[in-house]
Amino acid sequence: MLKVFIVGSLALLVAISSSNSQQLHRVPVYRQQNFVKTRANINAELAHVRAKYQAPLNLDAATNTSTSTTSLPSLELSNTMNMEYYGAITIGTPPQSFKVQLDTGSSNLWVPSNQCTSLACMDHTQYDPASSTSYKYNGTPITLQYITGTMTGYLAVDVVNVNGMNIPDQTFAVATSEPGTILVDASFDGILGLAYQSLAIDNVVPPFYNMIALGLVANPVFSFYLARNASSDFGGELIFGGSDHSLFAGNMVYVDVSTQDYWQFEVDNITMNGQVLCSQCQAVADTGTSLILAPKAAFELIESQLNIDADGLIDCTRTYPTLKLAIGGAIFGIPSSAYIVFESDNICVLGISYTTTDLWILGDVFIGQYYTEFDLGKNRIGFASVHGLNYTAGGGASSLKHLRFLEFGVVLALLWKALAYLN
Repeated sequence: MLKVFIVGSLALLVAISSSNSQQLHRVPVYRQQNFVKTRANINAELAHVRAKYQAPLNLDAATNTSTSTTSLPSLELSNTMNMEYYGAITIGTPPQSFKVQLDTGSSNLWVPSNQCTSLACMDHTQYDPASSTSYKYNGTPITLQYITGTMTGYLAVDVVNVNGMNIPDQTFAVATSEPGTILVDASFDGILGLAYQSLAIDNVVPPFYNMIALGLVANPVFSFYLARNASSDFGGELIFGGSDHSLFAGNMVYVDVSTQDYWQFEVDNITMNGQVLCSQCQAVADTGTSLILAPKAAFELIESQLNIDADGLIDCTRTYPTLKLAIGGAIFGIPSSAYIVFESDNICVLGISYTTTDLWILGDVFIGQYYTEFDLGKNRIGFASVHGLNYTAGGGASSLKHLRFLEFGVVLALLWKALAYLN
């Protein structure tokens, strides 16, 4: 009798789970096939990210102190940012297609204008308002600061479609000038910001907020799964409305958002090879960068452990320690295979750099290892180990030794949920 009840309960849960999964809106994340990141890409990306977090480019000059840390190569305008992941949206009627960086580190949607003559605009798809019957004039000037200068443009209103979800009257920025060449070779045309509205330039309502207001998503939640198979152009999924539990192992570990602009939260501590790099530190989950950026003092400790040479290179043949982050009482490890970038000809560079802010910026190096949920309704962020990526030595949320217990706990929780549902 008990077996029949358990089987029936599990069948009911499968039906409930299937119903919930149908409420999820899946946006494919694409990646450049056989993508190879170079030092030039990393330098350009550092310039972009530091500007986004309002950190000076020349850190030694900014702090006016000497340091033993090897200076990064000069981030000149000739460097180009070649990001690995991007998504697809359409704007206007009939639809005009754009590739966009899906960025939890900013809040505005912007694409290039057909009036823009900058090289970065000319090499990408440009929005033509005259070709859209649903375009509405706004015209408010807008500026977005970048390390290479100020991107200027104006606000427009049109229908935006995100994988079948129509957002009528979405306000977005249209760039009429993109400075420098940093975005010339970018794999994306524009940026779709997914951070809090308080971070948006001119307080423009972000697309996800409008999705919620229009009832396009069942829950005010979105989540990221990033695939790490370099030989495929499938980069994972951006899921609106919740999380897909089939894409991660064990329980989701949640922490509250500490500041509601970026997706910022507190990390209990971060260690490498037993050395504490920080305690009660603030971090940001940022899908708009592939790197990890640490405060300068913490980066110097990392650099001393890894023996970075005078040219900023690292020995590809050595074994390196796991970077461990204690979040919400669990340990999340980043193995050296994730934070060391193999360029070519046995040349390796570090996928970790530094900034003058007090924030740890956790980009794809981290998010690629851990399914990440962004819960706007409850102002929290969740992390869980992606299936097959369980490599934190000595225990923690991503430890295989603990997954059996986590899975057993999940089964008990599901049975309890089934009983509650039947009652």
